[in-house]
Amino acid sequence: MNIPARLSLEDPITKKANKYNLEKLEIFHKSSYVICWRFPKYNHELELPEQGFKIHLSATIFNSENIFDIVVPFLLAKRVGFKVVGSNSELLSLNTNLFGYSQVGKFITIYPHDDNDAILLIKDLEEISQGFTSPRIPSDIRIHPCSIVHYRYGRINSSSYNSNIYSHNYITRPDGSEEQDKRDPKLPVPNWIEDPICKHWPNNSHDSSNIKSGLFANRFIILRTLRQRAKGGVYLALDFGDTKRNNSLKTIKRVVLKEARPLGEIETSGVDATHRIKWQAHIQKKLHPLGIAPAIIDLVSVMGNIFLIMEEFGSHSLHEILLDHSFSLMDKIKLIISTTEHLAIMHDMEIYFFDLSPDNIRVENREHVKLVDFEYANAKNSPILDSEVGTVGFYYDLLKTRISSKNDTKSFIYRDIYAIGSLLLAAACPKWYESLKENKLEVDWGSCNFMGELSREIKEIVLKTRPDSTHSYQSMKLLLNELKTLPINKIVANT
Repeated sequence: MNIPARLSLEDPITKKANKYNLEKLEIFHKSSYVICWRFPKYNHELELPEQGFKIHLSATIFNSENIFDIVVPFLLAKRVGFKVVGSNSELLSLNTNLFGYSQVGKFITIYPHDDNDAILLIKDLEEISQGFTSPRIPSDIRIHPCSIVHYRYGRINSSSYNSNIYSHNYITRPDGSEEQDKRDPKLPVPNWIEDPICKHWPNNSHDSSNIKSGLFANRFIILRTLRQRAKGGVYLALDFGDTKRNNSLKTIKRVVLKEARPLGEIETSGVDATHRIKWQAHIQKKLHPLGIAPAIIDLVSVMGNIFLIMEEFGSHSLHEILLDHSFSLMDKIKLIISTTEHLAIMHDMEIYFFDLSPDNIRVENREHVKLVDFEYANAKNSPILDSEVGTVGFYYDLLKTRISSKNDTKSFIYRDIYAIGSLLLAAACPKWYESLKENKLEVDWGSCNFMGELSREIKEIVLKTRPDSTHSYQSMKLLLNELKTLPINKIVANT
């Protein structure tokens, strides 16, 4: 992710941490990302329990300074063990899921001595932090729906010093057996632990991924959670319609609910998941009549979160099909041609997908294609995008600086064209796509290393989808025309 200069130069959190002489601890993520935590020197001297209740305070890049100014001096004065994210840029990365769903929002982590200490600290922290609004921490229980104070039960004594927060820490059950400390959003407190904190905070709330019980929003039964991210979940559900107005069960249908949480994956411009989902609904309503996107059924607000209700379409994503050897190369290329046809129509309407990948292409009956996830689509009056987004392997790295913060139509066209080239490469060379998904590729996502395995005709097209090519495509229609003239039968016969 590219961090704007105002976040990376003279970062206010880094300056404040230096002012209080907080020590540094670099944490290595399994995907090679590094995050720096800062903590007081006396952390080494504290006798903390092996496991117990931990307190987390969430923040955004817009209120982190003020939260730091209030909370850190309080903790230092009481000589409480804690750690704080080392910079706003790293906090932005945490809040946009870069370090995993369970780490979202965790600006300050606090280590109480025991249960009673946790109760007293939470009371004080809630009092001094009133008025701030921050993302919910998925792995924790929130003190109440408007609080930035959260807690969970887990491993403690190694948490301040462990060089890898993603190592398998364990907690001990009453019978002496061990279980992994999973940071599970569904179980912030193990069922074999009595939670003394909840008695003091009866209005606490869990992560909204736990919306499965009963008739949700007086309308839905959640069948399955398809995805969870900082910005919200995606759910497969049964829609009974508005039961207040329609009691007939004849209206029941399967739908997809896409959730947007306030402040979810908030960008440096202030645009968050709720802005993005409203924009997606706007774009999708334009594209549905053309057969490009699923129908929008409704857009509703539930418990402060916004849910986009869409028709369920497609038994597979293109991602699944690319990895499925029962689909022939001919089948896959035909699906890519259908996708390109959709994009050509969008480009004529001056709508650019921007974040095209196999996961947001849905396929029904092995041949019909529709596109989903238009929150980053670029068109007239689209929300400002000042941070890099994209799916690894499906956007051109060198276009980052040209696309970010600029309304550069050519870059948006090239971005979509590049994605189609990568789809073609993935279809014709499954080894490349499998290596990509297993994080085995580094330079240019390894695409150059696999070009020799493509047929001459496919290789020529893939190379021309790269913006640095001398003969690169200038429009989606040109690419579509060449895809349609591919001698697929000949290529398949020679494969």
